[in-house]
Parts: sequence; structure tokens; C-alpha cells
Amino acid sequence: MLKSFLKFTAVVWIAKTLKPRWKGLLFLFGSILAMLVAHNEYLSYVVITEDHAYLKASYWLKYTSVLLALLIYVMFQELPLRRSKALTEANDNMLRNLDIKEVADGFDFLREKKQLKTHGEQLLDKPEASRISRAQT
Repeated sequence: MLKSFLKFTAVVWIAKTLKPRWKGLLFLFGSILAMLVAHNEYLSYVVITEDHAYLKASYWLKYTSVLLALLIYVMFQELPLRRSKALTEANDNMLRNLDIKEVADGFDFLREKKQLKTHGEQLLDKPEASRISRAQT
């Protein structure tokens, strides 16, 4: 029972974490995979031709490209998520700190009452003369 609950909790947490990030992660992994495939193709070309002139530069280009892809992912995916989360938390804190009585919407007389009366209770509380005059008309 506990094991299945932990599995379910882990799956829900992973799904909740990946939902806003899946497109960016897909782009990141796709671009890194393309870079690795291109570099492996170049390495096989180097083995066939035995031309080692640009081998060092190819490794620099590969790692720089991977770091650049990671930087782009962080800039365009993770930072906006963190900013929106911080803004949401700030808005929630602001709404919690806002005093409801400061809002002048015309219903303050209802907020100050302990209990509101229904229409039937209001009719029963009225004097007998006003109920009779209404019933005759």
C-alpha cells in the first residue's frame, strides 16, 4: 500500500514538474543529440581520412554548443518559470495582506451583521398592520 502510494506520488510530482517544461526539454535533448551525432560523424570521417587537423577544434565546438544549448534552455524556459512563480507568490501575499474592510463596494452594512435574515424571517418580523395592508392589495 505504501509502496504504491509512493510510486503514485513520484509520478504525480514528475508530471507536475515536467508539464510546463516538456517542450523546452524536448528541444534541449534533440539539439544535444543532433550535436553528438554530428560530432560522431566527424570522428568517423577523421578515422577514415586520418586528418587530425581540426580534431581539437571539433571537441571545443561540441562542448561549447552543448553549453550554449543549456544556456538557451535556462534563459528561455527556466527563468520565465521562476519569475512567474515569484510573481504569483507575490500576488498571493499581497492579496492576503489586503484588508477586506478597506474595499468600499457598498456592502459594508452586510459584512457587519452577525447573521442575515431570509425573506420569510423579514416578513415575520414586520408589524401585523403592514402585512395585512400588503395582503389586501
